[in-house]
Amino acid sequence: MGNLFRGMTEIQQVSREYLEAETESVTKQNQGVLCTIALLYTAVLVFYNIVVPLNFADWGINHIYRGAFIIQVFVLIYTFLRHYKKERSFKEVQITCYAFQLYVMTFVVVISVLPGWMEQSAIYFAPIMIAFIPAFIYTWYQSVVSTCIEVVALIVASRVLKSDTIFTINFFAAILAFLIAIYLSFLVYEFRNKSFVQGERIKELARQDVLTQIYNRGAVEEKILKYIRKYGKEKLTLCIVDVDNFKNVNDTLGHPTGDHVLKSVAAILRDVGGDRAFVGRIGGDEFMMFFKKDMSHADVEANLDRVREGMHDIDTGSSEIVITTSIGAYEKEAKEEVPYETMFQLADEALYRVKKKGKDSYGFYVKEREDSQFIYD
Repeated sequence: MGNLFRGMTEIQQVSREYLEAETESVTKQNQGVLCTIALLYTAVLVFYNIVVPLNFADWGINHIYRGAFIIQVFVLIYTFLRHYKKERSFKEVQITCYAFQLYVMTFVVVISVLPGWMEQSAIYFAPIMIAFIPAFIYTWYQSVVSTCIEVVALIVASRVLKSDTIFTINFFAAILAFLIAIYLSFLVYEFRNKSFVQGERIKELARQDVLTQIYNRGAVEEKILKYIRKYGKEKLTLCIVDVDNFKNVNDTLGHPTGDHVLKSVAAILRDVGGDRAFVGRIGGDEFMMFFKKDMSHADVEANLDRVREGMHDIDTGSSEIVITTSIGAYEKEAKEEVPYETMFQLADEALYRVKKKGKDSYGFYVKEREDSQFIYD
């Protein structure tokens, strides 16, 4: 039991990471599946509205299918209008898909138990429920919850409207369908998660700078852009880190020593940034640190001091050459919307001023002060 619980917890964690990492593709895929199922459901209702009045008029449920078809026409129109909307948020599409799934299953429950006086059981409920589980991409727990809601709805409706005999049949049918659906869903999510994890590992290798083993420029910019889209109104800081006089290191001590210095710089930035910052090499002897939300100005300064001190300790094999860095930073205030390109440009301008002043230091760009644009340590 413990292994099963740990397995489900792991699947939930990875499924959440998958949704966060593939937000755009999941939104597009779920929206496409929603339109497809909406069309199929409409076709099914058209079919039943033709067949039921002709062959099952004595059931007295014609009005249910007519009502369902009318509702579905409006749902279909809404679905396609949302599909062709230029901007569809991830949350909006997820809620729409979840609501649509419960809406269809509500109809299935209704026709499974009405009319109450008929001694029919819900023999077709299980396969429909099972088919719906992997249709949309949710987290694992969301899929389980939707399945539970559908099963409970059928059991309660059967208890209220059907005889004891039919209730017993529906109860065991619902429980069996639930177990099968959860098992198949488990397999689907496990396969999807494994594919995602393997894909992320491959992507991670492609994102790494070959020499320093931290993010390359494209990868770190991608990470930052995604983060800004999500937390663009939080306090964020972008820093450009430049190794001072690096050409002199290569010319004097050789390229192997230069490579060692670059690897050491990357290790220091990675150690200082931890999980509070994105770190990448953006070219040559330039690196970037992007501090995430909840980092105060004092916190960022403390981290930049650690970076500077760490650089002084890099062993070059020569007592005459000490590694120093110049760091330009731009600190975006909370509720202020600044695009990444502007943050980078202003941090780069700050770096230019730091190097001009004398290197081995850091400065923050302050746009509202014309006479003195930087605060130095």
